[in-house]
Amino acid sequence: MLDNLQKEKLIKWREIILNIIKEKPSYQIKNKNETKKKKLLIPIFPPKTVKQKNFCFLIWQKIKKNILRILIIFIFLIIGFLVILGIGLYKYNWANKQIIKITNIIPYPAMIIKNKETNNYTNIKYSEFQENFQAIKLFFQKQKQNDPNFQILSNNILKENTLEMMTEDYFIFEELQKNKIIIKEEEINNKMQVIINQVGSVENFKKIIKNLYNWDLEKFKNKAIKQMILQEKIENLIAPKNLKVWLKEQNKKVIIYKLL
Repeated sequence: MLDNLQKEKLIKWREIILNIIKEKPSYQIKNKNETKKKKLLIPIFPPKTVKQKNFCFLIWQKIKKNILRILIIFIFLIIGFLVILGIGLYKYNWANKQIIKITNIIPYPAMIIKNKETNNYTNIKYSEFQENFQAIKLFFQKQKQNDPNFQILSNNILKENTLEMMTEDYFIFEELQKNKIIIKEEEINNKMQVIINQVGSVENFKKIIKNLYNWDLEKFKNKAIKQMILQEKIENLIAPKNLKVWLKEQNKKVIIYKLL
């Protein structure tokens, strides 16, 4: 039998041993299954450190700078293109098909009309001016071919005549619009049919307008035929006043800025 002192010693040793078993020292070898489980718990995308965040921020700053540079270069290229095109139009009279297409999109003005009463500005587009100018020029060239004695006007005089004609169109259109007078499609078609009947056939009519103006049927309708009807309507509206007198009166109501 153990005495009381020995029992106490055994109890103390037992407690010490139990405590040692419960604790997991740092040098203890881990179970393979435990390490696998712990590895699975590691996130696929670990949180970024401060250094990583700063690095990403620097990269983004560089990208932003490059984007700004590209945008600035692009803007300067557009401005340069517009300036060069403007010099070509106003100084060197560029007027090929590609230029006309571009000026249909970019509305370079050939002339600006300011109404003194309303302070409204109207832009007479360069592309529209060139279409009219080239058609009139071709018409005179064809007349010269048919009649060698026919005198062709200089380009400057033709330009002035074209701008004057377009100014008159502006006055007529504005006056008819003010009086709510419109042109119906039926009126245009009827007027054109009268001319076709005089010529003989649609095919002959197409050949004539192509030869004289280099226009197709649709363009001739929208320009020449419509212009004829506009003039008839304005003459009826302002009667008994003469059209030339009326146009002079209208001229006093505007300021015209010719850019060509």
